[in-house]
Amino acid sequence: MNIEVLNRQTFFDLAIQETGEIENAFLIAGEKSVTEIPLPGSLVEVPEQTDDDPKVKTYFSTRELKPACGFDPEAISTQQGISFWYVNFDFIVTSNT
Repeated sequence: MNIEVLNRQTFFDLAIQETGEIENAFLIAGEKSVTEIPLPGSLVEVPEQTDDDPKVKTYFSTRELKPACGFDPEAISTQQGISFWYVNFDFIVTSNT
């Protein structure tokens, strides 16, 4: 069965959505890395020989849930956190005395 990939859907999202089992992401990814995010609109084949969890699969299909948990690094304009801040520039040290 072929599934059209939505924006930011990962192989893990497709595995949960179509089979109910996260482990099937490796079968769905095939030769690709499971951490690669497929292009939106592309077709991905879900093999027939997957182990399905009918309860999870039914939960997602009856509610028409389409998980899309992929990360878009371009969505973050600047890196944040103590590893990227400079003291007295954007990491201000104050005294309470």
